This record gives sequence, C-alpha cells and structure tokens, in this order.
Amino acid sequence: MKTLILLGSLFTGVISAFTFYQAPDNPEKERAIVSTMVNALSGLHYEPAAIDDEFSEKLYELYIDRVDGSRRFFTQEDIAAFEAHKLSLDDQLNASELTFFNLVEERFTSALTRSQTLYRELLTEPFDFTAEENFELDGEKKDFPANETELREAWRKLMKWETMTRLNDKIERQKKAMDEAAGISAENDADDSDQGAEEDADAEDENLDTDDEGDDAEPAESLIGKTREELEADAREEVLESFDGWFKRMTKLKRADRLSDYLNAVTGVHDPHTGYFAPIDKDNFDINMSGKLEGIGARLQSNGDYTKVTDIIVGGPAWKGKELAEEDVIMSVAQENEEPVDIAGMMINEVVQLIRGKKNSRVTLTVKKVDGTIDDIEITRDVVTLEEGFAKSLKLDTEAGEEVGYIRLPRFYADFSDDNGRSSFRDVRTEVEKLKMEGVEGIILDLRSNGGGSLRDVVEMTGLFIEEGPVVQVKSR
Repeated sequence: MKTLILLGSLFTGVISAFTFYQAPDNPEKERAIVSTMVNALSGLHYEPAAIDDEFSEKLYELYIDRVDGSRRFFTQEDIAAFEAHKLSLDDQLNASELTFFNLVEERFTSALTRSQTLYRELLTEPFDFTAEENFELDGEKKDFPANETELREAWRKLMKWETMTRLNDKIERQKKAMDEAAGISAENDADDSDQGAEEDADAEDENLDTDDEGDDAEPAESLIGKTREELEADAREEVLESFDGWFKRMTKLKRADRLSDYLNAVTGVHDPHTGYFAPIDKDNFDINMSGKLEGIGARLQSNGDYTKVTDIIVGGPAWKGKELAEEDVIMSVAQENEEPVDIAGMMINEVVQLIRGKKNSRVTLTVKKVDGTIDDIEITRDVVTLEEGFAKSLKLDTEAGEEVGYIRLPRFYADFSDDNGRSSFRDVRTEVEKLKMEGVEGIILDLRSNGGGSLRDVVEMTGLFIEEGPVVQVKSR
C-alpha cells in the first residue's frame, strides 16, 4: 500500500436536562453507587483528584452550570441556598451523601413550574416590537436573575426573541410566496399561444408548491393574505408548542437519569474522558461496540406519549415475522405470561428496556397501525446484528485514472464478551485484502464521526499499514 489517509472529526457530548423532584426510592442503593464510584476513582484513576475543598468548589460550579447554564430557572435566592454547600461537597461524597443533589432537585422542581407558568402567560399577548431592547443569549455572559421580577423579565425577552425570529421568517416567506404568485398570474395572463410562457408558469407553480422550509413549517402559500398581527399570533403559538414539548420531555426524566448527570459532573472534575454509565447506558455502549443485541430488531423513537417504529432491521425477528411495520405506534408491551404494561408517557429508554430481552424469550406488542387498527404482535427475541455499524469498502476511480480503495469505519468496535465476536481489526483486514486483490493503488480509511472504541483493535489495525515501529504507549498509574 502506498497511501493511507485518515479522516477524523471532533465529538461533543450533550448534557440532559432535569425535571420534577422525586424522593429516592432506594437511598441505600444510591449511597452504594456514590461510595463505589468515589472508591473506584481513587483507586483506579490514572491521576485521581484529591476530594477536598478545591474539588468541591469545581464540582459545584460544573454541576450548577450543567443544570442551568442558560440562567433561565434559578434566581440568586436559589443560588444563595446552594452556595452554603459549595465547600462541603467533598465531605458529602466521602460520606456517600446526596444532600446538595437533593436540594438542587427540589429547588429545580419549583423553578421549572414557575418558569412554565411565566412563558405560558407571556405568550398569551402580542409583543411590542417597536421598543429597542437588548437581550443576552449566552448564559456565560449573564448573572442569575436577582428575584422573580427579573426572572419574569428575562423570560419575557426570551419569548419575544423566539417569537421575533419566527415572525421574521414568516414575513420573508410570505413575501416570497406573494412575489411568486404574482409572477404566475402575470404568466397566465399572457397569450396562450406562447408556449414558453406556459412552461415558465408551470415551473413557478412547482416552486410555489415546494416552498416549505422545514418539516414543521406551514406551506408558504398558506401565509398569503395573513396580516402581520395574524402572523405574530401564529409565531407565538409555535413558540408555545416548542417550549411545551421541551418541558414535557424534561418531566419524563427519572431520578436515576438526573443522578447520573450529577455523578458525571463528579467524574468531569477529574477529566473530560472519565464518565459514569447508568445500566441502560452501559447496555447501549456494549451494543455499539459489539454490533449486536438481543431483542426484536426494530428502531424506535418517541411519538408524543407513545413510541413509534421507525425502521425494521433486516434479518431480525420483527423482519422475519412480517407483522410489525414502520410507522406502527406501540401502545403497550407484555412479557411472556405477564400483564401488558401501558407505555404512555414513558421515556424511550424505558420502552427499549421493556422490549429488549434474552434470546428465545417472547414479547407481545400492542400496536396501532397506520389505518387505525389495533393489533397484538407476539415476537420471539433473538440476536440482532447491526450490519451498518461494521466496516464497509468500495473501489473509487479517480480523475487521474488511479484506482483507490475506500473503507468506512464508524467505530473501533469489538465484542468484549466474545473472543469470536466481530472485531474491527479483523473486518478491516478482510476489506484491505479484498481491495488489494482488486489492484488498488492506495486506501482511504474514513474515520469521520468515529467515536473510538477498542484500543487493542486500533493497535492491531495499524499493523496493516506499517511494517514496524511504535504505535502507542500505555502507562499505568
């Protein structure tokens, strides 16, 4: 091989939001999790941070920023209550206590309810866009509101900003639609014998029909004839729907999800590459790395209060059964010989956990079909292979006449529980050998959006492209 090109990328994490306070169902279990994690960091981390007042202060700042980095919920009164714990979080961790975490959750419950009441009230009346005002969108550049009066003002400006951006878009699309409609009218008034004019009119009409900037935007022609006041009212309604959806998603989060975020703030003080996995996150990590799971073989997404099937994985149990289909809405899930569980309002992760299960076990889904009929579909779970996550290759013909091989590698996957499972090294080796047999002069190894994975496979894979020399050095603490 004469060429190896690595295409890399950057990756970002998303911190989930928080919702209504829930008292711990099992405080002993939570204490055990905190104790285990603190001991693991102390005993296994390469360079563990001392859990002291300095650590406590960093944890405090990081966690508050993750909970309300936009400064939309807490007031300075809330912050004052939190700051009483600013230098005692180390003591709480060492004692496996969650006093600060519970306080933040409890305060956030009130703050969330208060904020929802504010934006709903503010969106009932038109905004005055003639007044010149300033509004800072970057949370890092503003303080927490001093009191509820300042909080209301901050929400007023936010709602005004959100409405203004949507209103501006509607006005621009309305003008474009009216201009195009006027162009069509002018062409239609032309001599019918002018074939060129007829073709232009058809083209304009086609553009008008497809002028829809986004799946949720109304057709542009529906804006024609609306007054500015009507457009502004529509914009406020869209803002209300958007924020109601956001708050609804936050209310679905469980205490375990929020505790996971707090524990990840603890690990984040050590370094950005150390994290805590809740059980469902660990399951998803193992699935991503191994490229297989035990389940029914269907991809799901939230659809209002229920869950919708978006894709049936070829070769999986659902695909073989030919009863479950894309766009089916799952209403309840029943395990073998058990009563159905209504999934209305459940987080997608909860639904997934109900549907996944051991090979040869059975699950029954009650689904609503596109035509409105309700069906009970029984599926026997099996091992599902996610082929799209594995290495794939093809041969490219360049303008210079060279034949170049291309390998796409989404991740450095490996089945850590099965030595004979899929391995990114072995799969890439197979693709390299296949491309060499086809006479390629070089290979592009595409690692864009590759989130990492098995270091062992990376080291072995490098040996496919270089004959000798150091690849990586691993140093223990």
